[in-house]
Amino acid sequence: MQNEEHNDIMASNNAPPPSDGSPTSVRDPSWPQPACLKHIGFCGIDDSVSPRHVGSVLRSYPFVEFGILFHPDREGRPRYASREQVHRICDVVRSVRRHRANVLGEKEAGKISLAA
Repeated sequence: MQNEEHNDIMASNNAPPPSDGSPTSVRDPSWPQPACLKHIGFCGIDDSVSPRHVGSVLRSYPFVEFGILFHPDREGRPRYASREQVHRICDVVRSVRRHRANVLGEKEAGKISLAA
């Protein structure tokens, strides 16, 4: 029972367990509340970013958006992906979304949006 109470408290305040092993009985108001993210974006995906890592993040967190910056004079430089890298990342994103559509029945799974 004591262990269950400790787990409930831990889940409610996201705080580390006490170092002496005793259960925490009162939530410390100075600790931040856990966040529930609905959207998050990573901007500046460039050639240093592995498309596999993009796929891994997208499989675990399908609400993540990836931003690729475009500028004709900066293509292939830090924060600006080369044309080949853009194609590789788009291929990975399409693959992950198609898989999610087949497994989970999600709509528009292969759609990639461009914004200017």
